[in-house]
Amino acid sequence: SVTRGPSPAPGVPGEVVEIEDIFGNFNARRTRGQDLEIRQTLPTTLGTWTASASGTWIAVSESADFRGRYVGVPGGLGAPDFRAYGQLGWSHRGWDLTWRTTYTPEVIATPPVGWSGGRYYQAADIRHTLVLGMPGPGASRFTLGVENIFNHEPAIDYGDRFGYSSFATTNLGRLWRLGWEWTF
Repeated sequence: SVTRGPSPAPGVPGEVVEIEDIFGNFNARRTRGQDLEIRQTLPTTLGTWTASASGTWIAVSESADFRGRYVGVPGGLGAPDFRAYGQLGWSHRGWDLTWRTTYTPEVIATPPVGWSGGRYYQAADIRHTLVLGMPGPGASRFTLGVENIFNHEPAIDYGDRFGYSSFATTNLGRLWRLGWEWTF
């Protein structure tokens, strides 16, 4: 988006005052796959325990190019074709504690310059999150959480503009969250 000043003469464009370069995703996307989840809940006198394991398998993941043609396949450069999740939780009298783990398998990546060892893979990515919830005053609730507990850094993809496969992981380091909800 270019903003120009007043035209100095008829038919002559005005001086460029501002250029706004906005990143946007204007392409259509279509995916197809399966999700599977197994969950077990165990009530005890010390609270309710919940364990779950789930996974997402992507059979087709395509983006439309500028001509409207769909291109792309799962497991291609930088794109994982499945992810797995595990969660263990406890709750009792308004308090709860949840541990989540996300696993993304290795993906094909761009090798460093001079690489001659065949296909190059970005290593698998494992992230852990811990969230504590507690009752607050009145009808409110507090949460304290930490994402990427072990401050795991993504593996390098030498061809990605971010330096890692942004389709497979994130470069978000350890992140603390504090929340307050009030129901009315």
